[in-house]
Amino acid sequence: MKRIILFAVLVFGVFAMNAQHLDYNNLKNVKSKAMSYVDFTSYTASDGTTIKIGDYVEFGESSGENFYRYIMTYVPMTSPVYIKSGFAGRKYEVVRITVNGKDENKHVGIWTKTDFAGKYLIDCEPALKYGELVGDGMTSDAALAELEKEKKKFDLGIITEEEYNQKKSELIKYIK
Repeated sequence: MKRIILFAVLVFGVFAMNAQHLDYNNLKNVKSKAMSYVDFTSYTASDGTTIKIGDYVEFGESSGENFYRYIMTYVPMTSPVYIKSGFAGRKYEVVRITVNGKDENKHVGIWTKTDFAGKYLIDCEPALKYGELVGDGMTSDAALAELEKEKKKFDLGIITEEEYNQKKSELIKYIK
């Protein structure tokens, strides 16, 4: 019995030590290869959206005419296939976060459960950029536009300096 407990503690310790968070700004430092994956437990995208294993992600509208360009189905022993339009608003549980590719061609893959035997594989950054994946962050341009709008409100006396500074502190983290 002691051996089983010791084994369980060692296995849990190895998994806990390997738990890693990846931030978009550190993506270039990940040592990955074209045909292999490096796994992470969470990822913060360029727009500030943070995704963790166990979270649910929401699909947005497809950016292709009749299909998603950055979300595909993946069933073992078959080739990945881009999914058809019509999944907007559906939420799926994240089961894996990976990086693959090399040099400047690295991709963050968000793997989710599906409605069938397989997984959805989402190319995270372009899916967020083109609205195929609904994020909780903002792009730099969107944050700047929102800040300019708040500045106009302040200049017109619609909001107080304190309200403006509060909004500014919320938005500044997204502006690059």
